[in-house]
Amino acid sequence: GGESMDETTAVQEMKEYMNRHELTQSDFARLMGVCPSAVSHWFSGTRRPNTKSFVVFLRLIQEE
Repeated sequence: GGESMDETTAVQEMKEYMNRHELTQSDFARLMGVCPSAVSHWFSGTRRPNTKSFVVFLRLIQEE
């Protein structure tokens, strides 16, 4: 989609990114520079990515 991403839609985009690249949560966490438990918190909705993680993810997408 061409819409701008926010912290809520970012999590959905992260799942799609992982599917495209066939990454596990651990692989994705390593790319993002966070611990795997942080990623699982994002995906379960207990936490949202902070601004730093959000920016790191935007960079990952741009490099695809």
